[in-house]
Amino acid sequence: MKQKSRLDQIKVSLLVTVLNEKAALPEWWRSLVWQIKLPDEVVVVDAGSSDGTVEWLTEQAGQDLPFEFRLLVKPGVNRSQGRNLAMKQSRHEWLAMTDAGVILDKDWLYQLCLVQNKTQSLVVAGSYWLVGAEQWFDYPGAPASPAGIKPYQSRFAMSAQMLTVNLPQPGQTDYLPSSRSLLVHRTAWQQVGGYPEKLNTAEDLVFAYQLQQADVPQATADQAIVWWYPSTKLGKISKQFFFYALGDGLAGRQSPHFTKHMVKLMIAVAVLPLAIFWPASLKLCLAGLVLWWLKQTGRWIAKLKQFDLKMIFYLLFWIVWLWWISLFGFMAGLILQLRQWQKKN
Repeated sequence: MKQKSRLDQIKVSLLVTVLNEKAALPEWWRSLVWQIKLPDEVVVVDAGSSDGTVEWLTEQAGQDLPFEFRLLVKPGVNRSQGRNLAMKQSRHEWLAMTDAGVILDKDWLYQLCLVQNKTQSLVVAGSYWLVGAEQWFDYPGAPASPAGIKPYQSRFAMSAQMLTVNLPQPGQTDYLPSSRSLLVHRTAWQQVGGYPEKLNTAEDLVFAYQLQQADVPQATADQAIVWWYPSTKLGKISKQFFFYALGDGLAGRQSPHFTKHMVKLMIAVAVLPLAIFWPASLKLCLAGLVLWWLKQTGRWIAKLKQFDLKMIFYLLFWIVWLWWISLFGFMAGLILQLRQWQKKN
């Protein structure tokens, strides 16, 4: 009871940005109102939805809610601008972030506050995982895959997202959290100037990286889980990763992935001439690719419930495909950044 009382003293504003999310809102809303520890305030910024999102949220606002609810409609704002606006309009010192397209585990906010109370950290990184994960991994309590999703579609989508999902480990202090699952104190937010408003993608990693570089005390809450739906379509997944990398290019050295992308770019520049003038070098490149693939996927293959050759094949496909997709996205981001710099000068 004493611990619950201490957690109740942590007043939290939950900040969310939305754009045409009506289809996903009911499930997200149910998971929000069923939280063991409810937020004291929910601030939603809508960026100009045209699918009925605003009307649906307005209807919820008229009900008897267990928290204060505010909806701000600001057409044209990007995700970073929306989050910063929500922060400025919020009332409490602790700020929780998530996305409207996820499902919150019932004790998500409770676990974030529990870890904060134990560690007194100014940033608490939660965890996030994929809906349908229970088919391939031992994750009890995971929401089931949507109806109509076939096993090969789930396997296809899961293998793509596995390559970028980086779950926090208990006690880890250098984890770069996603804003799908995050608790941060207002002073830490202000210390780094909030989210970088020129970015509409990869903005959360840049924000997290800036917090880390500023030596803001951070803890991880690996039991504070949100669940999200992976896409099952090649084009949509490719677009998703392209824009992630484009955001890294726009962020430049502020991005924690800048060095990784630059190394990939240099490898690509070096490999193309080698392939033309020394075809045998492709064998070395293939060997290097296999080693990198094992490094990237080994931890996931070890966690599979049973050996799944199709899953491993998909992992190999995504390693090669997304390598090039992210490289082109990063280059596009660098070009856009250069153009922005030329306009200013």
